[in-house]
Amino acid sequence: MNNEQKKQVVLFKLDTMIFGIKTEYIKEIIRMVEINRIPNSPDFLEGIINFQGEIINVINLKKIMGLESIKITIHSPIIIAVIEQNIVGIVIDNVDNIISYGSEQIKPISGTIPFKNILEGIIKKDDGLILILNLAELLNYEKRILSNKTIENNMHVERAKIGKDNNEQNILHQRAISLSIRRIEENIKIKKRLLLFPLSNEWYAIDIEYVQEIFKSLEIFYLPYSPFFVDGVLNYRGTILPAINLKKILGLQEDKSIPQKIVIVVELGIDTKVGLIADNITEVIDVDISEMQLPLSTMEQNKANFFEGDEKRI
Repeated sequence: MNNEQKKQVVLFKLDTMIFGIKTEYIKEIIRMVEINRIPNSPDFLEGIINFQGEIINVINLKKIMGLESIKITIHSPIIIAVIEQNIVGIVIDNVDNIISYGSEQIKPISGTIPFKNILEGIIKKDDGLILILNLAELLNYEKRILSNKTIENNMHVERAKIGKDNNEQNILHQRAISLSIRRIEENIKIKKRLLLFPLSNEWYAIDIEYVQEIFKSLEIFYLPYSPFFVDGVLNYRGTILPAINLKKILGLQEDKSIPQKIVIVVELGIDTKVGLIADNITEVIDVDISEMQLPLSTMEQNKANFFEGDEKRI
């Protein structure tokens, strides 16, 4: 199978199950923002937010599926998904992985499960099953429930209680303001889709088209006489790859309070893959190329060469 046939899916866990949404339907994955609740709305509807000037619903998948819902925090991600010109925000626990797949890997679901109607199929992996969401059916379900629910025309929305203190509530409010004014003119601006991750309290990103897979637990084997920034090698589906420590390359301090690192497997060229060691992954965002700035002039040249540009964010 050639690379043109491969697509990507974002994985996330709900309880012990792993779900996936095709990246072609994902506009962005954002950090939690201030949400306005609607009185007399269904339990799964967390509320509404202003996404680039458009008011959209934010739904909770765990509540739709009858799973035990955890408390939403300032760190909870929201997937902004678009299908057939409909936009919806989906609250999840965390982003677990991004993998590439072939269309023939998605198999129909056999047997009976309560939420089978909102699933497109399953992908079988060595470590378990991935349940692929059918976003069209999910939106249809949401519309059917809301059409049967009486919501007052002149209702007064109220802020959802998410932040644990005034500082967090202010951060959520500022994020909501920023989200409401960011507009992207699809037919004019050229965008990059970036995977964001933190390193020592600084934010970094990589073009998602280079990302092959992300692992939260992958054994790294020490390799003697390797460069200072190579922590060792890893076995990626039968292929030995170098494990590159980005913090060592960038001169950042190691944080020993993070016992478990993630490995982002990226493809740099034909048959050239490496594993990049990072602390965590948080978001997938679309960035207008014209808004990207060159690396700071104060940055050392040998480090600046690793960066395409930077963008300001809250």
